[in-house]
Amino acid sequence: MRLLLLLLLSSTVTSFVILPYVQIDFAYYFRLAQCQAKCTQKYGHASKRHLNDGSTIEQWENTSEDMQQCTLGCEQPRKGVRARSLPNARIDGTKFWEQSIASAEKMTSSTPISRVSLLCQNVAPMEKGGLADSIEGLIGVELSKHLGPVRLLLQWKHRQIVQGLIVDGGPSITASIESSPIFKVEGMQPGMQYLFTITAIGPNGKLGEPVSSQWFEAIHSEKTPDGAIMTKSGHSSSHGVTSLVSWTRAHIDSCRYKVQIKNSTYTEARDVTIDTSPGLYFSHLEMDSEYEISVASSDVTGNPFPRPLVFPFRTLSCAQIHGRGSLQCPPEPIEDLIVSVCPNGTAHIGWKPSADASLVLTYEILAQPIAPCDAPHNHIFLNAAASSAQLQLGDTRPCEYIIRVTNYDLVGRDSSRETRVVMPMAGKLFTAHVDGLIAAAAATLLVLILLLSCKCCMSCRRRNAESKKHLVGYV
Repeated sequence: MRLLLLLLLSSTVTSFVILPYVQIDFAYYFRLAQCQAKCTQKYGHASKRHLNDGSTIEQWENTSEDMQQCTLGCEQPRKGVRARSLPNARIDGTKFWEQSIASAEKMTSSTPISRVSLLCQNVAPMEKGGLADSIEGLIGVELSKHLGPVRLLLQWKHRQIVQGLIVDGGPSITASIESSPIFKVEGMQPGMQYLFTITAIGPNGKLGEPVSSQWFEAIHSEKTPDGAIMTKSGHSSSHGVTSLVSWTRAHIDSCRYKVQIKNSTYTEARDVTIDTSPGLYFSHLEMDSEYEISVASSDVTGNPFPRPLVFPFRTLSCAQIHGRGSLQCPPEPIEDLIVSVCPNGTAHIGWKPSADASLVLTYEILAQPIAPCDAPHNHIFLNAAASSAQLQLGDTRPCEYIIRVTNYDLVGRDSSRETRVVMPMAGKLFTAHVDGLIAAAAATLLVLILLLSCKCCMSCRRRNAESKKHLVGYV
């Protein structure tokens, strides 16, 4: 089993620090971003970045030596230097700087940005930047389309609510140029609200209007998220049996999680960092297996918080993936096995096939006596279209039997289902007993008839005597 996860806090994820009193010239950064985009267009190359849910986004690699030299030419343009004294990429950077414009008014197309949000936050370590009790988080920029090499120019502003009144922290502050759609912000203060604005800049200038996030509050809170875990099972030829695991997230939740997934034969633990995707993608799971997943938030040092979310789920079976009766799956046992035994020892057996008759080779019906019964075994074979059978059991009575129905697929693999039945005292003994009951019932009926007849006779004699008495009195 393999878990496809991206640990985002790596060397490819940049960060910036909230510094309220450091204002960077917007026009300079705008021009620098366009110059860097031109360098990426020439010396970078497009690649795919895998997110936690298994999806990919476009990303431009900017790690080559030529790319670094070109970017250096943008940051430190040197005019009048002879071409042979500098690398060609460095000269290109200087040329791109001269071609870039400092104006943000001209737009070359619509913005590729669909959303800007603060994904999560954690309490920063005390030693980081000397900022006590500060908050760090991840900002996610969702792109609706890919327009090649793009730089993201970041601005932020802050405010505070005091006794119900909004205290504005001043105009937007230009902070950094980012090449990744996910980057870290440091130095946020608890109780302060922040708004982030992103402008997309390409090689030819500004791409649409800036896009701002909502106002987010930096909160000194670290906890495991509330709510239930949700899973969505799937299958692909390259990743096997998969599951997408998600839960309700909010910007106050942690950026880091410890995730453990296990079944009866395997356990895997991973450290995960949140990204813009909705969940975590697990691949190459076992078919038709009961798993348990545990999700616990952790702090920046990796210590998990108490009370993790725990959720069991079952992966897809082979039949759910390839269809019932597929030769890619082991055969499944028949369903709804019903057995009734007649007084003469005939067992009537019925079942519901687990696959189409075209995918079944044959059925085998077996009656196996259970000790101490010493009756002989009996079995028969039936064709693939059968769904019922009759099997004669032995003469030993009473006797308990295992009735087993085995179905074989076209390559000879088998699967069976069984049940137990009891062979009661039957046959001649059972018939004789019934005849005795009938005779006793007939005799009882005859006695009742005689008693009723006697009663009627006595009643008639009494009425006759009374009638004579009345007649005598009358005379």
